[in-house]
Amino acid sequence: MPNHNAILFLGSGATASSGITGQTEETKREDLPADSEFFASPLVRKDIKRHYPALSLFRSLKEQDAPSGSLARKSLYETWNDLFIYRGLAQANLFFETRNLKDSFYALANHNWPTGCERQKEHYKFQFAIMEAFKPWQFYLAELAIWELRSLVRQTYLIDEMESKPDRILWGRLKKYLTAIINLNYDITFDTNVQDEFYYPGNSEPRRDKIPLIRPHGSLVWSSIGTWVHQRGWQGWRDSWEKTCEDQLGFRQLGDGNLELRQPLLVSPTYFKEEVVGNSSLPGLQSEILRPQWLKLEEVSRTSKHWIFIGASLSSGDDHLVYLLRRSYSQQQICVSWHKEGKKDKKEEIKKEKIKERLKQITRTNAPPYCWHPINKTIDKFLQKRSCHLLSQKLTRSFNRGPDAEKR
Repeated sequence: MPNHNAILFLGSGATASSGITGQTEETKREDLPADSEFFASPLVRKDIKRHYPALSLFRSLKEQDAPSGSLARKSLYETWNDLFIYRGLAQANLFFETRNLKDSFYALANHNWPTGCERQKEHYKFQFAIMEAFKPWQFYLAELAIWELRSLVRQTYLIDEMESKPDRILWGRLKKYLTAIINLNYDITFDTNVQDEFYYPGNSEPRRDKIPLIRPHGSLVWSSIGTWVHQRGWQGWRDSWEKTCEDQLGFRQLGDGNLELRQPLLVSPTYFKEEVVGNSSLPGLQSEILRPQWLKLEEVSRTSKHWIFIGASLSSGDDHLVYLLRRSYSQQQICVSWHKEGKKDKKEEIKKEKIKERLKQITRTNAPPYCWHPINKTIDKFLQKRSCHLLSQKLTRSFNRGPDAEKR
């Protein structure tokens, strides 16, 4: 039996390098976008103003504040984070927006929806119906925009044709070394292509021939379900492994007149994730689905000998993960590879420096034991780089000879 002592972390760059394509409105095939270029992708609707009007209205505020071509204009993470900050500050009534913006928000109640948007239209109807007078209208602008962003992410990444030969090749090369996969993404491109060879912690009893595929940030095919009761307000949330179909997303009326809100179970990529770290009145990780993911993540990161990162930038939104890895680090060997979006430029050098700083934070040393290289095509190119000495030589030797090979 091979010695299993490596874990694989998959970030948004791994999705971008999967070889899977989506179809634009002009029926062209395009690669799935990485986080940093999300809103620049041809797969993200050009007519976003008609299909996602609250999100479009909010992003118009961002574009006023951000210089042309900046990360803030294109980044999915930056939009998520700004939305949650805006909602929190708006709830405290700290924003005094223009009259035109307020009029634009209330006009959304009568938005002219395109054909096929009946679900969004119904969601808007109920959201405007249950707006509470003691909360500012800016709060509800953020609420609608956050729901639409979840829907847009789902529409972009949850596509019908999910076959990825590069993902299967990568899995074939690495599986004899791996004790777990940690998928930091929401999409299921990798999961779909190795679906018979893993289990989700907490969902089923593990089998001897399978390894855990851990999803600490949730999944587009898992569901969060909230209930709103007339004159009593919100009655809490529950999570489900069951996939929420497109026509069930958002608010819908139950037979007793109450409302149910369904959305993908996602840990939103904000600086401080309350679903994970909690707050002064709510302990973190109470979800029956997310808690097993994080328990298993802590276990495998602590007991493994090698950490392999593919397409994970370890950005500010990953502070919680970096902290856990710092607590789990005990001289694990590290290999870092990311999706190279184009020719070498200043942005790439900045990205490399940021990753280096994060590795220093994790290992608490200025010279952590790691190697790294870009993947400029598809994910199956990983392990083919001669410059990847640490993994292809030292790590592979330790894999083949046993857990104490590096000490001999």
